[in-house]
Amino acid sequence: MLRRLHNLIRNQRGTVLVEFAFVAPIMITMFMGVFEVTRVVAAYMRLANAATIMAEMVAQQTTVSHTSTSSIPDFCNGGKLAMTPLPGSAFKANIVSVTNYSSGRAVDWNDTTCGSATAMSTTTAKSLATTVTPNTNDSVIIVQVTYAYTSPISYILRSSYTLVQTSYARPRAVSTPPIPYS
Repeated sequence: MLRRLHNLIRNQRGTVLVEFAFVAPIMITMFMGVFEVTRVVAAYMRLANAATIMAEMVAQQTTVSHTSTSSIPDFCNGGKLAMTPLPGSAFKANIVSVTNYSSGRAVDWNDTTCGSATAMSTTTAKSLATTVTPNTNDSVIIVQVTYAYTSPISYILRSSYTLVQTSYARPRAVSTPPIPYS
């Protein structure tokens, strides 16, 4: 009897299965968490790229006729394409031009054509432009983009995040960027 008990204790069959049963849920949870975090970070990086692309496109405009209301949707489409393969429907942008005049900083124009619900407040735009426009007659294009990211699995993290990025660009060919509604 004692010998049988001793053999039973020494028998290791099934130990791997029991260990796997303990470790598998932890490993699956870690894998899913890394997957979700990677997707959110990738979306955030794509959003930063989209903001920079839009700011550069607006900053390169040279005449009022090029920055017309027909050009702004093209800038928006460029930003949405930068978010590929994520859906562009959750992409929104607000484009602002701020100039530091001798009398102080002023918002030249503020565009919400890219789906932004509200225009950036004048106070916010001026404060964002403070360090970028130190000299008189300096201008800056500020593009603030938002993206409503929705996780495909939401196993570990929340199912949705609102990501925000801001990008700045100086006008290239003109000192003050043209008003887009001429």
